[in-house]
Amino acid sequence: MTELLAIFNQSFTSAQCPGIWLLAIIIPLLKAKKPASELASYRPISLTSCIVKVLERMVANRLYYLAETNGWFHPSQAGFRKGRSCEDQITRIVQKISDGFHSKPFQRSVMVLLDFSKAYDTVWKQRLLLTMADKGVPMPLIRWLHSFLSNRQARVRFNGTTSFSMPMHQGLPQGSVLAPLLLLFYINTLAEIMPTNTLNGLFADDVGTVSTHHDRDIATANAQIAVDTVHRWSKEWKLNLNAAKSEVAYFTSWTHEKWTPAITIEEKQIECTPTPRLLGVTLDSHLTFSKHVDNVCKAATSSCRMLSALSNSSYGWRKQYLTTVYQCIVKSKMDYSGPVWQGNIAETHTKALERTQNKALRIITGQFKDTPVQALRAETGIPSFRTHMERNLLISREKALRLDEAHPRRCAYTNSVPKRLGMKNDTRHSWYSMTNKLSAKYHLDILNTTRKPLIYFTLAPWLDGRLSRVFSALPGLSSKDDPEEKARLLAYTRIRELNADLTLYSDGSADGGVKNGGAGVVITSGDPENPTLVETLMKRGSALTSSYAEERTAMHLAVNWVVKNCTPDTSILIATDSQSLCESLAGFGHDIKELRSKLLSMPQQIAIQWIPGHKNIIGNEWADAAAKRATVLDEPPTPIPYNCARACIKAAIKDTIDHQRTARVYAKISKNKEAKVRTRADQVLLARIRSGHHWGLESYHNLVDDQHDTKCTECGWELHDLEHWLCSCPASSHIRMKLFGAPEVDLSILTEDPLAGVLYTRAALRPGDSNVQDSE
Repeated sequence: MTELLAIFNQSFTSAQCPGIWLLAIIIPLLKAKKPASELASYRPISLTSCIVKVLERMVANRLYYLAETNGWFHPSQAGFRKGRSCEDQITRIVQKISDGFHSKPFQRSVMVLLDFSKAYDTVWKQRLLLTMADKGVPMPLIRWLHSFLSNRQARVRFNGTTSFSMPMHQGLPQGSVLAPLLLLFYINTLAEIMPTNTLNGLFADDVGTVSTHHDRDIATANAQIAVDTVHRWSKEWKLNLNAAKSEVAYFTSWTHEKWTPAITIEEKQIECTPTPRLLGVTLDSHLTFSKHVDNVCKAATSSCRMLSALSNSSYGWRKQYLTTVYQCIVKSKMDYSGPVWQGNIAETHTKALERTQNKALRIITGQFKDTPVQALRAETGIPSFRTHMERNLLISREKALRLDEAHPRRCAYTNSVPKRLGMKNDTRHSWYSMTNKLSAKYHLDILNTTRKPLIYFTLAPWLDGRLSRVFSALPGLSSKDDPEEKARLLAYTRIRELNADLTLYSDGSADGGVKNGGAGVVITSGDPENPTLVETLMKRGSALTSSYAEERTAMHLAVNWVVKNCTPDTSILIATDSQSLCESLAGFGHDIKELRSKLLSMPQQIAIQWIPGHKNIIGNEWADAAAKRATVLDEPPTPIPYNCARACIKAAIKDTIDHQRTARVYAKISKNKEAKVRTRADQVLLARIRSGHHWGLESYHNLVDDQHDTKCTECGWELHDLEHWLCSCPASSHIRMKLFGAPEVDLSILTEDPLAGVLYTRAALRPGDSNVQDSE
């Protein structure tokens, strides 16, 4: 590592890049459904040096920090920027169109989506560097970038054969870590000159503009001015604006209005489409999102094949792994930019999404098609899609209200138009109106108190580093469950070993771990078994919080006290019972950037040691008492963190289980207990028993075939269902006594002790009619 750092420093200070760093091997990959005989059918993938990519990452981190903290990027640009995404731009544009529908008089919208051909390949490198210099990028970075972009070579490897090297005179290197960031600097000049009477959104080189007006001709004329501005800029900056791949769309709340806006580029009219695709979301002229829901359901259903390939009723992956695959591969398709469109869709579309999710849940659990959907959700721990959508919408609103005023999502909320009442299409909602409606529905007024802003750039990369004296383990302690006396003696021994002038004990408190927080710190000197109390610090926490958040606040209190009261030669030990906080400080977690910044800049020698809580360690007990007193201090609570607001929303919006049997069975379900069932066959068996849909139960046979006798074949009881077989069948009482310790049990035993439930099923239930196929 030392040698590599020396190479990087020499390259940067001399502004020279070795030739091997500038060579790319291009691998052409055939695009899907494209003819192999045409050159345009291939996507070039460039392989560059891994060594230079590490240096590129270091340079990119510094450039990003400088650009974001100095405001070099226009607010309308959301591409490749931390804290901004496609969803932000889609939200702003769709909300603008919805605002037009709810304005009085209502307004029509013309949207133009512009496409640049091969933007990366045609960037004018010299002008890019001049633009960066004008913005204030330090000259050492400019000089190194000039070397990095100059004299680049490329070779093509195809079918095992490699071509001669060819020079790349212009454009940004494909496959480069720096290329996306450099493109932002280049295209930022376009964002700065776009007209102000249209809403303009950029995501890297994707440019979208929306013109809204009651008069459709005026809206079209304003959109044409914006397109002309982009066209003139592209000529000046040597980028190719592609009219053939650009799109125009028209939006109106009049269901019978048909009109085609005429928008041209160099006298070539841009095609007008009724279903434009905005950064992956398909829109329509009335913002019903019907086409988008159809596309999403088809894509998600197709992805369910992967779940089917990984599962079977008797073998395959366990449900916890299948659930992860579902979240990543299937649900991610249904969730892409979900808050933008999920609040606008009709009830039929919501049901279509529910059906798609239910199909996946049946595969995950191995359940039959007629199994109640509430049992599927309880078995997997996945809520209904309606509940999930409502959570998404409110979380999106919370995020918007914590962002800076110029952020696209915040602008979408702040500048929105309230829902217009008395209209024929009164059921129409926008992202803004739907989130406010849900907030009132679930009485989340507590979220409208002081919010903690989301700040993404708090620590300069060149100031960040590893904190070497953070210890997240206590030497000699094997587990938090070790005897109290052993843990206490080990903690005292460790504190003595670190031999600090002052020992600060920090602790946080939260009611139930979720609300009414407080932070406390006690400063002590002397031996830890008989410490001298120097000072006690307390700070009231948030109304909505977490134990971790209050522990972090307590650590801030301790560090701030050291800065104000200690000389540089004072040695300090901070002891905390939050092991997760110590692990975050030892790593590079985003949520502790501000705290890391303080610790790295302090002249004092500071060690942070984790000690186990509730082990009667004197200093820790004092800090715990101080934290509890801090929860009722007569001072304003601290702002509510975003993560705590998310947790509050999820806790407030839950599915209700009105199916009595399902509610009883899953009353004591636990992820840790479920993980003890180790095979797919046992998991499927248990899931079917829990739902009462198993061929071994005569009641289920009767559900499928109403001529089948429902009597228990063992004891003659008239209804052989789950309740009888599990709870009270006298023929199986000896098995229940052996496995559960009681002759009669409740349905919840199947989740309270799932392993015993599997053993009981295999011992007390006949396998069922072998002629019946287990179709899932």
